[in-house]
Amino acid sequence: MPKDVVSQVLITMDRTANKSVATNGFIIRYSTGSETKELFMPYGMTLCLPNDDALTCGG
Repeated sequence: MPKDVVSQVLITMDRTANKSVATNGFIIRYSTGSETKELFMPYGMTLCLPNDDALTCGG
């Protein structure tokens, strides 16, 4: 792969429940030519309610 090729991934999250939620990673689906591929990115995130304690939220 050429060194001047840059890729970006944008992650958006939405909490549909009225509680804190967490994930341990994301599955990224992408197309390359005629193929669709998947990549698991082990990047954990937590969405807390505004009044949650930041140290215990999502635990």
